[in-house]
Amino acid sequence: MTEPRIRVLILTLFLSTSAFGQYIYSPLSREYDRLQDHPDFESHASIFPRLQDKWEYHPDTTMRILPYTPWWKRALFHEHFIQVRTKDFDLSIDPLLDLRIGQDIGAEQPTTYQNTRGVYIQGRIGKEVTFFSSFTENQARFPAYYHSIAADLGVVPGEGKWRGFKETDYDYSNVQGAVTYAPGQFFRFTVGQGKNFFGDGYRSFFLSDAAFNYPYLKIETTVWKIKYINLWSQMLDLRNSVQVNDQYRRKFTSMHMLSFQATERWNFQLFEAVVYRSDTMNRGIEVSYFNPVILYRPVEFANRSSAANVLLGFGTSYQPWKGAKLYGQIILDEFVLKELRDEPGSWRNKYAFQLGYFERDVFKVKNLDIRLEYNYARPYTFQHDRPLSNYAHYAQPLAHPWGANLWEGLFRLNYQYRRWVGSAHFSYGLQGLDGSNENWGGDPYKPYDTREQSDNNKVGQGNRFTRTYMEGSIAYIVNPAYNLRVEAGGIYRKTTIETSIPGSSSIPNPTLYLYFGLRTGLFNRYYDL
Repeated sequence: MTEPRIRVLILTLFLSTSAFGQYIYSPLSREYDRLQDHPDFESHASIFPRLQDKWEYHPDTTMRILPYTPWWKRALFHEHFIQVRTKDFDLSIDPLLDLRIGQDIGAEQPTTYQNTRGVYIQGRIGKEVTFFSSFTENQARFPAYYHSIAADLGVVPGEGKWRGFKETDYDYSNVQGAVTYAPGQFFRFTVGQGKNFFGDGYRSFFLSDAAFNYPYLKIETTVWKIKYINLWSQMLDLRNSVQVNDQYRRKFTSMHMLSFQATERWNFQLFEAVVYRSDTMNRGIEVSYFNPVILYRPVEFANRSSAANVLLGFGTSYQPWKGAKLYGQIILDEFVLKELRDEPGSWRNKYAFQLGYFERDVFKVKNLDIRLEYNYARPYTFQHDRPLSNYAHYAQPLAHPWGANLWEGLFRLNYQYRRWVGSAHFSYGLQGLDGSNENWGGDPYKPYDTREQSDNNKVGQGNRFTRTYMEGSIAYIVNPAYNLRVEAGGIYRKTTIETSIPGSSSIPNPTLYLYFGLRTGLFNRYYDL
């Protein structure tokens, strides 16, 4: 090989490596995680978002970057849109886009659109400080079923409160950000406005990312085979019925998540959470809840506080072979062993559980992933006798986005070839809904002392509602640095209900929705509602 060719090869490898290595705050996105080839089987893989010291793109997504490649081409197809790199400072700025058009076939307004513009900033200061910030401004006309859900909630699911736009459309914004300080190898301190997710599944009964952002303080402690999370946050209740002086009511959560990597294959998790309201009592925030190592139920009794809602959860994951994972979790909102044995239908048996299986490179097909999952939540789980102490925030549940009184089975498939990605999702579930002035246990915002019955409770009671949901998409990854993709897909959704809901007749059933657009996939979005 001649000397000029050797120089070109060395420079090409250097540019490729320097473009792909960075100290980042990994976004809370399954698509992004898979694109960066994060092993779901690394230690403590049930805690999101992750702070990565270093990552590299999946090799099949990269394209060769020649030394003479112009800036605009690198920015569009290979690297962060704007980036600054020095020994003590890293900064990258990328566009956040979701520009799509769609057809909701059979709807009164069949043409839909999403117009999202924003910016995503991430960086590092020295070896100890990592940060990110994002902002989007959005206008949208959703498919009829999703439009109806947003209208009922007063918020776009997972997003902020909407404002009217062009009579029938929605306008809303979304701001997130966090700063992490890591003084050494054992501790990380994060102050942020955003979301967290605890679990190995597509859903989580511990803490999911389906609801809107919230301010939080997080401490991560990693010692030996243990990772321990303290998460304190402030939540909002948007209901007019609990407002004081036209102000939204605040509540606070304190959560612990302990992950123990017992072996290379086996991981165990212990989770606890307390939700309490202090702005309705003659005291401020309970200082005792900030103790990072206590169990909250004894503290609740010590304080004689009936306003606190305490949940306790257990989870585990096991790798039977390389690339495969069996996982599960159970959460106890209230649990009486004697009643579980003698009165299984008692309202006090408030629990939920999840069982799942995930595998990469199925049948030895590289980049073919599957997930099978079953979720079950008994009636009245996540409710509390005090309206502000429920396990919900910003008009949505903090666990499963449907609430409780449900079961759900789902299947997900993802295949990637170079920069092409195909995905499929199928789910079917049953939930018991409430009629007028009823409480059958599915809505976490209703107090459990308004329950319809104390005994003979079972999943699906009330107005039986089933959802069949299928979604498929194919995408080309324009830039893997920030997961910019051109995407086309479709959604099929069919529901059945025993007693019709007023206004539901205007929603096509089944729904058939087709879309096409350009999207930056840095956050999870849930349309299977």
